[in-house]
Amino acid sequence: MDAVIVDSNTLRAVGLRHILEERHALDTIIAGDPTALADVIGESTMFFVTPEAFASQPMFYVPRREHVVLISEITHSPLPVINPSATEDELASAIESVVRRLSASGASSPQMPLTEREREVLRHIAMGQINKEIAASLGISFNTVLTHRRNIMDKLGMRSVPALSMYAVMNGLVSQNEI
Repeated sequence: MDAVIVDSNTLRAVGLRHILEERHALDTIIAGDPTALADVIGESTMFFVTPEAFASQPMFYVPRREHVVLISEITHSPLPVINPSATEDELASAIESVVRRLSASGASSPQMPLTEREREVLRHIAMGQINKEIAASLGISFNTVLTHRRNIMDKLGMRSVPALSMYAVMNGLVSQNEI
C-alpha cells in the first residue's frame, strides 16, 4: 500500500510523511496536484488530504473516496479524520487504525442507503429540476416525488439542495457537468 498527501502546509505534510514511512512502512508522495499522479496511483493508494483539497478534487469522490483520510481538527465527518494538532504518538495510533480499516475493507464501496427510485429522484434534484418537472420526467405523481424527497433527506440527514447535489456528485449519481 502507498500514500499520497495533498496538503498546502509543507511542514505538516513532511511530518505526516515521516510518520507514514517510518511507523507504517508506506511509500509516500507529497503532491500539490494529485491528478498529475494518475500513472502511479494504484487501487490501494491512500490519500491524506485537507478538506479544501478534497472539495476541489473530484478524483476523491468516486471511487477513491473509500481511501481518503481528511487532515482536519474537525472530527465530525463521514470520512476518517486525523487531527494534525495531535501528538506524534496519537497521530501514529490514529493512522494505524485508519490503515487497518482501509486494508480490511479492500476495494469494496459501501452500499448506498437509497433505493433505485430515490437515486433517480436525487439525480433530478441535483440537476436543478423542481418537483413538478421530476414527476413529469419519471412518470410519477407530484406527491410521490415529495415522498421520495422527504425519504432521501431523512436517510441522508441533509436538508438543502446544495448538500443533496454534493452527495449526488460524490456518489457518482451525476457528473459535475450535469449540475
